Amino acid sequence: METQTNEIARAFLEMQKEFPFSGYVNNNLNKYMHIVSRIMKECSLPRSKILSIGSGPCDLEAILSKLGCKITAIDDLNDHWHLIGKNRERIKDFAKRMNIELISQSAGSPQLKENYFDVVLLIDIIEHLHRSPRELLNYSI
Repeated sequence: METQTNEIARAFLEMQKEFPFSGYVNNNLNKYMHIVSRIMKECSLPRSKILSIGSGPCDLEAILSKLGCKITAIDDLNDHWHLIGKNRERIKDFAKRMNIELISQSAGSPQLKENYFDVVLLIDIIEHLHRSPRELLNYSI
């Protein structure tokens, strides 16, 4: 357990050094520890293929990538703050540096391989939906 905690903390610090938005991930280590630990209980992280729907700036996804996962992230990057200045480009550049395949479209758009992913994440996404989440949940299966 201590080894796992140390690995997550190391990956968090590595991500934080390169993250393009200062202050965004500060004081969130416990959140990341909780989420990543839960994922680790369900699958072996090195080599796991993870789909993250609604990834935003790819902070969690970068941690998982640093832990050896193959990450595909989907986000339309249309949140208000994504549209300010060059924030979209900064997110895309960060994802690329972190070995994250970032698909900049809405979740239902991309054609993905069926039964390819070991884990599908919908973290902090449901509250952004204006209609029933049924379509998104069916898409993510």
